[in-house]
Amino acid sequence: MQAKAALTAKSKYDTHETLLRGTGSNRYLAQAPLYATESHRVTNSADLEDAMRHVTFPAILKPLSGSGSAAVVKVHDPQECR
Repeated sequence: MQAKAALTAKSKYDTHETLLRGTGSNRYLAQAPLYATESHRVTNSADLEDAMRHVTFPAILKPLSGSGSAAVVKVHDPQECR
């Protein structure tokens, strides 16, 4: 279980999804879903086009992994996403 928790914590998207859905097996998350902003996982250009139809701008693009805000970008419109 600790290995799964470590992998989840390393992925921003997986952490976000865990906080939204919660889990009865963790007393700290038993009352989830916790507040979280809308999020879309983008792995290809079709995902990006779909996500842009559902988010409001400005939006924040984050890599799946990393820390210290490395590679985090604020975009103001769909053109900046591309």
